[in-house]
Amino acid sequence: MANKIIIDNIFAETHSKLEGLNSEISNLQDIYLTNDDSDEESDNEFIDNKTYDKTSSELL
Repeated sequence: MANKIIIDNIFAETHSKLEGLNSEISNLQDIYLTNDDSDEESDNEFIDNKTYDKTSSELL
């Protein structure tokens, strides 16, 4: 009976820590996705500028 109590306590503590880690991972994923979106906007600006420069060079 004592072994079952020990195992239950270990399970409860492990489960609690895993829930905390899952929450942290979710927060980090939100941050990553937010940063990833802003990178795409920067990439689009770079592509637009690059296209503009190429067009300007062709006109000369």
